[in-house]
Amino acid sequence: MLRFRTAFFALLFLSACGGGGGDSSSAVQSPASPTTTTYTSVKSNTVDSTFNANGSVSGMSAVAVSNTSISVVTNSSNVVTSLTLTNNSGTTTFSTANGDTIDALTYYGGTIYNAYNASTSKQSLIFADTVNNFGMGTWYEKSGNTGYVTTFHAGTTPTTVDPATVVSSATYNGISAGMMAENGYGAIYTFADIVATANFNTKSIALSASNTKGYTISGGDLGLYASQDFSTTLSDGNADNNYEGSTTDSEGKTGNVSATLYGSNAEGIAGVGTLANGTNSRVHTFAFGATR
Repeated sequence: MLRFRTAFFALLFLSACGGGGGDSSSAVQSPASPTTTTYTSVKSNTVDSTFNANGSVSGMSAVAVSNTSISVVTNSSNVVTSLTLTNNSGTTTFSTANGDTIDALTYYGGTIYNAYNASTSKQSLIFADTVNNFGMGTWYEKSGNTGYVTTFHAGTTPTTVDPATVVSSATYNGISAGMMAENGYGAIYTFADIVATANFNTKSIALSASNTKGYTISGGDLGLYASQDFSTTLSDGNADNNYEGSTTDSEGKTGNVSATLYGSNAEGIAGVGTLANGTNSRVHTFAFGATR
């Protein structure tokens, strides 16, 4: 599912913001037999923000690496009607019954969920790989002069076997989605192509993000943001299929990236990362996912 280019994803994102394309969960409602699925211990990075009167960012917290809870409500037609994210920064809910929009765009066995309220002061983008049963995304809310962004990943089938017993090396291709903010400016979305090359014998993964593009909160195309490209090597020191590493992007921001293998035979990888300048006045936090 995640083997598509950022240009294609951008088209899906823009069409969803404009209300076109895909199956909208607000189109057909069935109140009978709702089902709630809750994902706990979702791995996430969260950055809290303050805003000036004109809506620009005035300050940001250090990244909080923590777990998040996500609840998904579907109706009897298996259409998502509600999404709720809860962590230490707050609770954000999207509900079609309250007038929010939850668009579902399908692509090669996967689904992109784009949720937002009428004023777009809260938004979420979730990429669900229904073949390998994992997902990742971003969550954003601004209320008055405060707000936060959370990037996250989770899956129902994290890899439990030693991948080296299945394959000695593998290349994963996918995408990242995140948000970047700088004091004095409005936050923007970022999307990039992800390549992860794993050597499971040495328990290392070479990870790179390229062709990074920027979009405004309302979906306006800002063009290439090559300064946000990065490359790093992640390692699994505990042999638990969780990989970590530090990195520096093309403009000099530094930070950490973590990732988890998903699928019974390590068919997918997903993770989160956050990079910031020395004064924490320019911060980029993102989630990524890729499959082999």
